Amino acid sequence: METGSSGLARRRRFKKRYRPELPDVLPQPIGANQAWSAGFMSDAFYDGRAFRTFSVIDDYNGEALRIEIDVLLIAERVIGVLDQLITIRGRPERLRAVAARSANTLPARNQRSALYVQGSGADY
Repeated sequence: METGSSGLARRRRFKKRYRPELPDVLPQPIGANQAWSAGFMSDAFYDGRAFRTFSVIDDYNGEALRIEIDVLLIAERVIGVLDQLITIRGRPERLRAVAARSANTLPARNQRSALYVQGSGADY
């Protein structure tokens, strides 16, 4: 308890904590090839050279459909990987992009890939 200028005790006020909204629950896929998750990851070799990976995972069974590894992954290459997967396995009902920087938006350099996915007919 604090004492005010009048010498009387008064309650101390605490800041209200910010409680973030809970994220929407993702619907569980019922079968294979219904929902895919795609995302980037980067790492470095022991000597400091960096590399990136782009992976596409089937959400139903956790199968890695494709992992593309290179020092530079450009949008055209990512689009090519998605085109090949769609040709081989068919178009998924939903494609979820997992962004490393923000849960709500894709990094700016992946805008071209995002536009491709949005125009492909899959829910994004």
